[in-house]
Amino acid sequence: SKTDTQSSCWQKVAWSSIYIFIALTILITVSKQLDGLMLTDEEAYSLGINPNRLRVIAVVAATLATATAVSASGLIGFVGIVVPHLVRGITHRVTNRGLLTIALVGASFLVLADLGARTLLSPAELPIGVITAFVGAISFIRTTSKAGNEMIKINNLSVRYGDFYALNHITLEIPRGTWTCLVGPNGAGKT
Repeated sequence: SKTDTQSSCWQKVAWSSIYIFIALTILITVSKQLDGLMLTDEEAYSLGINPNRLRVIAVVAATLATATAVSASGLIGFVGIVVPHLVRGITHRVTNRGLLTIALVGASFLVLADLGARTLLSPAELPIGVITAFVGAISFIRTTSKAGNEMIKINNLSVRYGDFYALNHITLEIPRGTWTCLVGPNGAGKT
């Protein structure tokens, strides 16, 4: 019956909110330390931050929040890409320090997207992912059309696993309007 369906939906919300609250509490607790991950490991250690431990904590907490949200509501794309950039553009704060703001704006964004999905073609209902993908596409086009010739610019990038350098002092510039392809075997680190 409809009442059973509604109560099971609210039970799902209640259980999900517990796990998401735990994950957000962990992420907000370590949010100031997350800024240290923008430094090299040596610099982070000098600030008293254990980057390996912090990465594990952040990834586990973010995975818990994401998996819980996806299991409760389904996959809704572009929210995690659009909202942090939007918040950072408005507040001019480092993303890690705006985690609570990002969470609240993300929730508000989804409520507005859901409202649009339910009302734009009423009485028919669009999937919420159509609305979020539309906003994501506009955001992507806006970001890529900003002033400057480079679409992607990397300066002196190094990636190290222990003593092994997977990338060492890589500089790359991809101008707008060009196609670039990375070729290599699976597992070579093209991503």
